[in-house]
Amino acid sequence: MLAFAAIVNLIFTCINYRHSKNVAIDAKDNRDKIQALDARHKKRVIRLEEFRTLVRDPVRSTLSDIQRLAKSFAALANTHIPLDEHRDDLRRLNSETASALGSVYDSLADANNSQFADGTDWADGIEDAQDHILAQLNTALDEKKPQIKRLSAVSIIAKEMHTLRSNVNSRLETALHTFADDVEFVRTDVK
Repeated sequence: MLAFAAIVNLIFTCINYRHSKNVAIDAKDNRDKIQALDARHKKRVIRLEEFRTLVRDPVRSTLSDIQRLAKSFAALANTHIPLDEHRDDLRRLNSETASALGSVYDSLADANNSQFADGTDWADGIEDAQDHILAQLNTALDEKKPQIKRLSAVSIIAKEMHTLRSNVNSRLETALHTFADDVEFVRTDVK
């Protein structure tokens, strides 16, 4: 009976040894997998931050000028004073608008040249919006045109600038969420 107990004890000892060896191997494999996922996660987080600083922030900075100008045009459109009396304001807004639209285009062109382009044309549609806004601005500045047509042009400029800003912001947010979802996917993979 004592010999039987010794044999059973030896069998359990061998089984426990093999099991503990397998657990150690599984733990090492899991640790390696987690380290690999952490490295991928870090790369994706860095890519997300690079997108924010190299693309989103510069574009948003230029869009803030567009927003400010849109508000100025909206206020001018709602004034009851003839636009002839706002000639200097219109000329100043004309200059600022051309500069702001150029800055937006340049920041979107920079985004096209960045590593984040991924076949996306960030400046897509900006030329049409620029042309339309500048054409309306020419109408607003033309003192030979009737007051009502000039005020309508100023109102259209404000709306077009708001639409431009909204469209570009929407594209930025979509791209940002894509990068953020990619980071979140890796984070949930680690669990």
